[in-house]
Amino acid sequence: MYTLFLLAGGFLIGLVVAVPIGPVNLVCIRRTCAYGPLAGFISGLGCALGDGIFASVTAFGLTAISQLIEGASVRVFSKLDRGVFGASLGIVSGLILAIMTWIMLLKDESTMSPNLALLGEYLPGYSVTPLGSLIGLTYGFFVGFIAGWAFALLRNSGMILTLVLTHRRLERNMMLDLFRYF
Repeated sequence: MYTLFLLAGGFLIGLVVAVPIGPVNLVCIRRTCAYGPLAGFISGLGCALGDGIFASVTAFGLTAISQLIEGASVRVFSKLDRGVFGASLGIVSGLILAIMTWIMLLKDESTMSPNLALLGEYLPGYSVTPLGSLIGLTYGFFVGFIAGWAFALLRNSGMILTLVLTHRRLERNMMLDLFRYF
């Protein structure tokens, strides 16, 4: 008998602690008073189902958002390979210069742009000829490679500097917050 009394008391205390009075619980209480215990019980089940749906959407939504942020931060903060970035930019810029030269070769000489021919002033040996397109491909590759390599170096250095400074600032703020409690 004593065990049954303790069990009933624990159930009652758990019920009182678990049922804080809020707008949803007030709706359940009002329906219980107005339409009877069965209507109140069904309203309570509906409210519990709604809370469960909201909790699961929140949990899964936060998980999806955190995974999205984690994946994006890995892509944003990953190191650029200087050689690969330089080579890719070099290939693209060399091909662009060679293709532009071939386009000018296939056009009429009356509509030829003088701007492309002026590149011969900056790039020794380049002209708007088939051999000039190969020379332009080579120059474009080397200039693009150097520009891509330098950009990757500066970007990686800036990213490391930003991360180090951010880490130091956060560490300092955490220490200041810790010392405020003492």
